[in-house]
Amino acid sequence: MSTIDIGGGDFTSLNNMISGYTFMDDVNRANATGSLDTMQFRVKSTTINGLKMGTFPLGTKVVRDYENLGDGFAVGLRTVTGLNCSVVTDDVLGAYFTAGDMTLTAAGGSSTTEYYYKGNGFDGGSHTYSSQNYQAAMSATGTTAAAGNPYYYYLQQ
Repeated sequence: MSTIDIGGGDFTSLNNMISGYTFMDDVNRANATGSLDTMQFRVKSTTINGLKMGTFPLGTKVVRDYENLGDGFAVGLRTVTGLNCSVVTDDVLGAYFTAGDMTLTAAGGSSTTEYYYKGNGFDGGSHTYSSQNYQAAMSATGTTAAAGNPYYYYLQQ
């Protein structure tokens, strides 16, 4: 097994993502297929509630899998472990929350794009996303499944 990583990682910034939007970052796409067991994000200035984070194929922008992380995430860097979120190579990481704010920064280059949709993009439907040259302070890690493992076969279905 090897390590999977996805998302731009942690940083501090003066900017923030506001609640009520779904955000996806085209930065550091998933480097392998498997399962994410840890998600990390930075709460900017107001406690986050109703947080969902998950994976999206960038082509369709329809959620592949997600974790309902819940409420009560106070200001600062937050890490949630013990997760099981499916990811496929080149997926991007996304987030949605009903209250609070997450750290956001102007991206370092025109090739980094953040996609956003006003509403909950974790409902499995197709939505129209706008784009901007920003990235969120969020990331996730996990592991690939060994070939021949029944769990690996299940992820491919």
